[in-house]
Amino acid sequence: MIDLSSIRDLVAIAGVLIALVYYIINIRNQRETRQAQLFMSIYDKLEHPDMTERVQEVLFKYSFQTPEEFNEKYGMENNPEAYYKVMHLNDLLEGIGVFVREGLVDVRLVALLDSGLITNYWRKYESVWRDWRIRNDWPRAAAEVEYLYNRIMEYGKQHPELEIK
Repeated sequence: MIDLSSIRDLVAIAGVLIALVYYIINIRNQRETRQAQLFMSIYDKLEHPDMTERVQEVLFKYSFQTPEEFNEKYGMENNPEAYYKVMHLNDLLEGIGVFVREGLVDVRLVALLDSGLITNYWRKYESVWRDWRIRNDWPRAAAEVEYLYNRIMEYGKQHPELEIK
């Protein structure tokens, strides 16, 4: 037979379990909300009219075939304005890469909103950054952009409906 104290203990245990489940669900929802807020603050920067113009210029106006040609046309010594535009975009993408690597932003959010920007940027500037790493003895230059590109491509393979190429 079950006495009254056993029933009271079972009710107390059930209450604790329900509270624990509620707490876990609440924490998970808060984390997802924070991820979305963090990413949207970055996305706001990318969508600012000045940045949109800069992205268009860096991705589509700047033309080069080799890292040497890039340095001649857009390097710090010859064209500091263009150089800073590339650096600024790279730094922003580096930050997104760090957030994805550290699990602060889900790669899914980045893939859905900015996969084209990231894949086009890395494909165009990969040789420039690989050369930079060697010439400047800076092995981590644009490493987080490269990581982000690889994660986006991996995510695209897992989700072919997104047509990330």
